Amino acid sequence: MSDEPDSDQDLSIQQCDPVGKAPEGRVRCRVLRGDDALGEFVLVRSDDGWLPIPVPGSPHEGLLHTTAIDFAREVNEGRATLD
Repeated sequence: MSDEPDSDQDLSIQQCDPVGKAPEGRVRCRVLRGDDALGEFVLVRSDDGWLPIPVPGSPHEGLLHTTAIDFAREVNEGRATLD
């Protein structure tokens, strides 16, 4: 993933921080999509990999739920890391 997304399908990680008492299992993420939509969601580790959970009330105008799903897929497939 690049620093600047080139298309609506490209994502750029702005911030990923551990959350809660089990930081290895929950990460709050902010990503920028190629159409300048900024999204915020939590990735939760499950038996099937990372699952995206929307953050209620987060500023994510123009962000489609598919962005969070696409980002989780990138992480689960090893194309993006949460380091």
